[in-house]
Amino acid sequence: AAASLHDLRPGSFVLGIGIGGMQDLRRLGIAVERPVTMLRDAIRNLRALWMGEEVSLEFVEDEPVVVSINRRTPVSIPIFLGVRGPQMLRLAGELADGVIISGSAQYIERAIRRVKEAARSAHRQARDVEIVVWIPVMTTNMPNGDALAKRIVATVIGDTPRSVLDMLDIDQECV
Repeated sequence: AAASLHDLRPGSFVLGIGIGGMQDLRRLGIAVERPVTMLRDAIRNLRALWMGEEVSLEFVEDEPVVVSINRRTPVSIPIFLGVRGPQMLRLAGELADGVIISGSAQYIERAIRRVKEAARSAHRQARDVEIVVWIPVMTTNMPNGDALAKRIVATVIGDTPRSVLDMLDIDQECV
C-alpha cells in the first residue's frame, strides 16, 4: 500500500510506523516480546520489498513465508518512527529517515539528543534524521472537558514504558 501511495505522488508520501500502545495490543491479544527487533525487521523488510527483493517473513506458529511486491521500479519511501523509549529512539537514529516524538520539553530535549547520538554512532549525519515534535492539544466547550483531558492523559501515562519514565526521572509508583 505504501508503494502505491508513493506512486500516486512520488516524493510526497512518508510512511509513519511504530509498535503502538502496549495496552491496546494486549487487549487485541497481540504479544510484543521484542519490540525493537520487530520494528528494525519491519524497516529492513519494507525497504527490501520496495527495492524489488523477496523477503522471508517468519511468524510464530507458521513456516516462513516468502513475499515480494513485484515492483518494476525500485522506490525509496521515507520511514518515520513514532517511538518513545530510549532503545526505540536509538533505532530511529540508526535507521529511520525521521522520528515523531511528543512529551515535555525535558523529554523532547533528551529524546532528540539520543536520536542524534545514535545517528552519529551509525555513521550518519544527525541532520539525516528529521525530528517531528507532536504536541497534542484538546479544545472543548464541554463542561467536563478537563475531566476528559485528565482521563486521556492518565491513559497515555499509564501506557508509557518504564524506560521513558526513567528518562524523565518519574517514579513508577507515582504513575
